[in-house]
Amino acid sequence: MALPIRYWAKELITWFTRSSEILLSSLPQWDARLLVLNTRHVSRMWCDLDSSRLPPDLSLRQSTDSDLSFLRALYRTVRDPELALTQWSEAQKQAFSDSQFSLQDQHYRKNYPGALFLVIQFQSVPVGRVYLAKAADQLRLMDLAFLPHFRGRGWGSSVVRVVLDLADRERLETQLFVESSNPAYALYVHHGFLAEGLEGVYVRMRRPVPHALGNPSRSTDGDD
Repeated sequence: MALPIRYWAKELITWFTRSSEILLSSLPQWDARLLVLNTRHVSRMWCDLDSSRLPPDLSLRQSTDSDLSFLRALYRTVRDPELALTQWSEAQKQAFSDSQFSLQDQHYRKNYPGALFLVIQFQSVPVGRVYLAKAADQLRLMDLAFLPHFRGRGWGSSVVRVVLDLADRERLETQLFVESSNPAYALYVHHGFLAEGLEGVYVRMRRPVPHALGNPSRSTDGDD
């Protein structure tokens, strides 16, 4: 027999509280060098990105406040596999996802003021996001995600190549954090990222500077 809604409401409040604490504590802690970045670094990094290697009709642009609804919906698709395991109502799932999105967004923007928040577009329609941050000797791929029906087209690989092209030109190593169960893990391994250890639920991965690799970033038709 299904438990009364008041039980799930109480559980929801408990999960909101615990998950908020877990999210903030488990988000990858990029080092303090990022805190010295400012809007000039953002402008330069944006200008340095070469999107010519993207597939036709795929483009990048800086996100604005008008993208919040899309970004919130995109985040929901990332959390859907976890939410499917609960017995929450749709309203409860949406409230949870919206809360977690806001916490993540506030965390990124507060702690990494030099980050570049980009929307990925297909034929001028938003289909994904990629977030980047830059330190003196390192490029950080903070987040990469697509809407479900735009995955599996090799676009993730194309975006990663654009990021790695920037790293190659500036002789920067590239770092990211990803859950080991995320299908993108294999994509990053294919692009030369090495697993270095665990930080909470995340695997810390690093792609060495280009001269240490001995060859340029590889082309791939990955699944993401």
